[in-house]
Amino acid sequence: MKAAVLDAETSAVRIASDLPKPNPRDNEILLRVKACGLSHFDTHGQRIRKEVAGLSFEPAKQGQAAVTSEVSAPRVSSISTVGFDVAGVVEAIGSGVKGFQVGDDVCGILPLDSIGSGCAELCCVPCTHIVAKPGSVPFVEAAAALSPGVFAFTALLYQCRIVAAGEASRR
Repeated sequence: MKAAVLDAETSAVRIASDLPKPNPRDNEILLRVKACGLSHFDTHGQRIRKEVAGLSFEPAKQGQAAVTSEVSAPRVSSISTVGFDVAGVVEAIGSGVKGFQVGDDVCGILPLDSIGSGCAELCCVPCTHIVAKPGSVPFVEAAAALSPGVFAFTALLYQCRIVAAGEASRR
């Protein structure tokens, strides 16, 4: 199987053509990738993932960051994921997956601790991280809209304090 991978030592993206076909776990789907969107996680996320893996979180003191690096260095694979936003067709499902079938058009975001690359022929995605792709939305647009859509929703929800009808009383 072919996939784009990021070499953690050189930060270079390369095409690996000798990767084994992934097998979905109980809660995952195997996705035949039709499109992969690249986001800031692909440029800054690799560094962030390495740093967070080796950090301890402490209460912030005035004028200081809330994060310190007093723990041992993180264990990071020499090859990292490229492409977290994916759209494609379900090729296989794990035994615990409900609501999806082989042949369904879906899109979703790989978790930050994902081992597989979204820029690949195939990838495994937790069923909680995917949704049905609207039929009128092409695969490329579906993959490209995921992270920006989540960021926009988050900004509206937390920065602008816009909430859905009926939820205002919860805040």
